[in-house]
Amino acid sequence: MHERDYNGERGVSPVIGVVLMVAITVVLASTAAAFFIGIGNNSANTEPPTAGFDYKYDTVDGSQVLTLQHRGGDEIDPSNLEVVVSGATCSNPEDPNRRYSPGELANSDSRITAGSTMELEETVLCNSGASSEELDLSEAHVSVTWQNAGGSNARTLWRWRGPQA
Repeated sequence: MHERDYNGERGVSPVIGVVLMVAITVVLASTAAAFFIGIGNNSANTEPPTAGFDYKYDTVDGSQVLTLQHRGGDEIDPSNLEVVVSGATCSNPEDPNRRYSPGELANSDSRITAGSTMELEETVLCNSGASSEELDLSEAHVSVTWQNAGGSNARTLWRWRGPQA
């Protein structure tokens, strides 16, 4: 019988192969986890949210009220939202054609989520403090616009036209 002398080097090649396969598996698993968890994903701040809005248009004590409700979709940071109103008339207007933040429209939530509401009414739009103030939204145009923090990306999420607009 013939005896071989391996000088203790037997099995080195398979061990290196196993170590390399484990390292590759760890790198691939880390990359996949980062992708699925969203680590390193800045698109949340740059991509417009997908959101649905409902509205209720009503007359209360002779003044018209438009209530917007976030029906569903992505949560929205209020600092990225703007509500633009044009064509509204007040009996004693300050400036019914202007831009509003959600905070000015009685929404104190830190995030706008499903169920959050914003209300366009005479105390906000007319801002005169008169108890006899009346708001007419029949010829108004209202839009809810999202814009990312850098201002490089914007999208109108919702539009409304008064019944006579």
